[in-house]
Amino acid sequence: MFDKLRNAFSNAAKSLGEKELNEKDIEEILFELEISLLESDVASEVIDSIKSDLKNYLIGSKVAKNEIEKFVKDSLISSISSLFDAAGKVDLFEKENRSALSYTLCRN
Repeated sequence: MFDKLRNAFSNAAKSLGEKELNEKDIEEILFELEISLLESDVASEVIDSIKSDLKNYLIGSKVAKNEIEKFVKDSLISSISSLFDAAGKVDLFEKENRSALSYTLCRN
């Protein structure tokens, strides 16, 4: 009997403090993000990729209501990081050294 009561109270507390995100919940956030990224001259393909990743990750996630903003922000950081990881690494010093060497060889 007490187990059922404890579970009932626990479920009630969860429903008050936790929310399962749906598309409507994140629609405005994604729109504002898209505008900000466009204003920052981010390519539309990159914006679409970020929005798609976020939508897939966020929809259906259960998040404490007071943590939604932080959860979305952390998800955005993770999505952008994965794009950079997929792009690979660029050694700017190596590129600069090659450019300087090419310039020197061309001048001589």
